[in-house]
Amino acid sequence: MNIQEIVKDYKLFIDTSTWMTPHANEFIEKKLTSILSASSKQIILPYRIIQEVNKMMDHEEREKRHRAKNAGKLLQIYLNQGMAAVFGNKSDPFADQTFLYVFQQFRVKYNLALITQDRGLAHDILNLNNQHAVQGKPIYAFRINETGNIEKWDFERISSRPQQPTNGTRPMREKRHRSDPPPKPNEKFALGTKVITQKETKMPVSRVPDKNETVYSKVYGTLRLKEEIGAGGEGKIFLSSNGMVCKIYKEDRITHERYYKLKRMLEVPISKKGICWPKDIITNSSNEFVGYIMETAEGKPMQTSMFLRPVLNKNFPNWTRKDLVQLAITIVNKIIYLHERNIIIGDINPMNILVKNEKEVYFVDTDSYQIENYPCPVGTINFTAPELQGKNFSTFLRSFTHEYFAVNTLIFMIMLPGQPPYSHQGGGTPGENIKQMGFPYPLGKEGKGTVPDGSWKYIWSHLLYDIKEALFHTFTGKKRATPEELRDILVKYRQTISKGHLSDELFPDSMKIPPGMEAVLVCSDQMCKNPHIKVHIDFKKKVESGGGRYICDKCKFRRKIWRAWEQTRSGQVGNAHSNPAVSEVRTSKPTSRPSSTPPNHNRPRQPRTVPVTNPSSRTGTNQRPTRTNTVPKQPVQNSPKPNSQQPKTFLDKVINTLKFINK
Repeated sequence: MNIQEIVKDYKLFIDTSTWMTPHANEFIEKKLTSILSASSKQIILPYRIIQEVNKMMDHEEREKRHRAKNAGKLLQIYLNQGMAAVFGNKSDPFADQTFLYVFQQFRVKYNLALITQDRGLAHDILNLNNQHAVQGKPIYAFRINETGNIEKWDFERISSRPQQPTNGTRPMREKRHRSDPPPKPNEKFALGTKVITQKETKMPVSRVPDKNETVYSKVYGTLRLKEEIGAGGEGKIFLSSNGMVCKIYKEDRITHERYYKLKRMLEVPISKKGICWPKDIITNSSNEFVGYIMETAEGKPMQTSMFLRPVLNKNFPNWTRKDLVQLAITIVNKIIYLHERNIIIGDINPMNILVKNEKEVYFVDTDSYQIENYPCPVGTINFTAPELQGKNFSTFLRSFTHEYFAVNTLIFMIMLPGQPPYSHQGGGTPGENIKQMGFPYPLGKEGKGTVPDGSWKYIWSHLLYDIKEALFHTFTGKKRATPEELRDILVKYRQTISKGHLSDELFPDSMKIPPGMEAVLVCSDQMCKNPHIKVHIDFKKKVESGGGRYICDKCKFRRKIWRAWEQTRSGQVGNAHSNPAVSEVRTSKPTSRPSSTPPNHNRPRQPRTVPVTNPSSRTGTNQRPTRTNTVPKQPVQNSPKPNSQQPKTFLDKVINTLKFINK
């Protein structure tokens, strides 16, 4: 199919990544414009693309500003010459979600095609063709190759090439940092199309084996369950007599669907160290299915070994920030390996990631991963994308876009150990905060400025700008960074730390200050242990102009705790009957503690001993507050035509645009 046929027969969309890609400029400016003019056709342009390009014109990096200006010129040509029909406004979903929504809604009525440089978006768009519940017209996704010509997305052939980011904010890198060769056709699963079943049917089983009993494997022969090393909602984990590990399901979890899923998992070889993939089916003495056998995992669960500062320092006392970055690279590499084989983890959960050191990590509970039409039936609130909050995970198949949100969340919680991205001052529950997408951390002048108390703002300020940008765009809904993009950024971050250009501290105690802009302020609190505080010179001038009195953050926090304690002790926090928290503090206060001594709020809680397997009750909700978006200046001018009957909804806008194009 050539470009003339596409323009003639299809509603053509072009995403932000293509407008921002240098080697696509000639195709867009010359080839496509001449074909559109000759055929009197238009492309369809979401307003959010114009908004994204305009915003990038003020970017701090010169290269990105340059790309955005070129994209703006091209967009202006299309708008001035009437070759683009714009729909939507600044309140619409971010561009990737807009494409997915429009293509899903209108594939029944129209021939739709998308030109994108984003592998993830192309994959999700083309996956709509596999939704057999709705018989629609075939959807096509194209890309502009390095020679400036249009071609269909071919994931087999393009898998080893560097990928161009969606919005042009992360330039294409030649070095892929690939540690594994691309999978062969027989080493990957097919993409899922429809959930195979929502209700599992139990298999008959005469006895579920327990400790010191015998089980059987066709591959490993007769085995004895020597020692129980973990337990969860699905079953128990045993160390077997051959040194491997057996997972034995509870009787009500032994189902036909689980058995057939495991058999399918065994048909595709997954041999990467650290991914505890099923190696064979385990049966009891009556040859009845009861579980599976896998390699032994080492290390401690990430959730309980490193998500509190004292616990992290205890378990990994010699770690610096470079080790934390290396850990993130190790984890992302394993996720990329799985994604290349069309395996979606689904429940990315720090309880299911065991950390031995920064280069040795083990993924467990892999039998819950999504393969083909078998969904991952569980999820964890903080790692669930906003659009999936509150849904029953067993009733649908996750997409790679959904997974990208979870991957970015995990990277954030590694960089800021244990801190969820949407936790902020004045926030609600985790589910609410995620739905509202109120990311509190700033990027330049953008952001809500509601960063939680503690060292989080210091850590954020010292991160590499690229990682802050990728996370900021993900959690504000602009563009979810892919694992490949995150890996390249993390590698750059590690190299930057090694060269001494960024701090190697795990928990810095002050904001990052550019060279030559450092000044010292003296904390006026008489109880301050380290009163000489390094600050930005502009901040010092601001303090001095306001009277010169300065109290450091640590002293502010100590005073805040003291005031809360004094109010609680004197009954000023309200009636104890109406405030259970106050009542609990009063009744549980140790009698041996002097009344003038506040409680030690900095004492870490002792981590619980957690089994290797994760409990099955992993569903939940997420949270995040809304942020008022400031619309930047609009060098790309889109003059709307007067219309007395303005569409009321986003769907009406799309329908009107498609009707207009159809004329």
